[in-house]
Amino acid sequence: LAAMARPVANLPEPRREGTVIIAIDVSSSMAAADVTPSRIDVAKQVAHTLVDAQGSQISIGVVAFGQSSVVVQQPTTDHTEVLAAIDRLKVGGATAIGSGVLTALSTIAGTQIQLAPNPEDTQIGWFGGTAILVISDGEETGGPDPAALASLASIAGVHVSAVGVGTTSGTTVKVDGFQVATALDESTLKTLAETTSGSYIAVSDA
Repeated sequence: LAAMARPVANLPEPRREGTVIIAIDVSSSMAAADVTPSRIDVAKQVAHTLVDAQGSQISIGVVAFGQSSVVVQQPTTDHTEVLAAIDRLKVGGATAIGSGVLTALSTIAGTQIQLAPNPEDTQIGWFGGTAILVISDGEETGGPDPAALASLASIAGVHVSAVGVGTTSGTTVKVDGFQVATALDESTLKTLAETTSGSYIAVSDA
């Protein structure tokens, strides 16, 4: 009788093969214009370029991170939806790169990952064939330790690559009426890439 009723349930599934999560920094510093036309515009163009380069069989998701992080597009092979999600992003708030990586890993795993005090003790499966691209100016203001998240991603077989947006000489950006100095900080982004056998590049314009 239960089978005849055709019950249906929605269950999260791990993303094991051919999945890319784009994690984009949307903190206030990404409004800076030390790259043309602005850091966030360059970040969006980088994301567009990546999406356009993928075959139709590749699932792509989008995570936006500032002080916290959120999945703005679940992994999908509908790349038009992915591009639309990227275009809707707006800046504001602080920066927690580790939070962005953790949310991206949770999206790949299909469940919310709970960090153990020792990252190597965190329960996570093996997700070879998946990747995360972090696009950020690299400035950290808090949140989970990105180095610990990089180690966890490496354990799970997830490659993390990073794109640094901005200039090391920096500029100022107006935040809540104040002029705040901001500059590209490559150290965290390079750590993410080096720990997980990913790659790192810096971009200076769209």
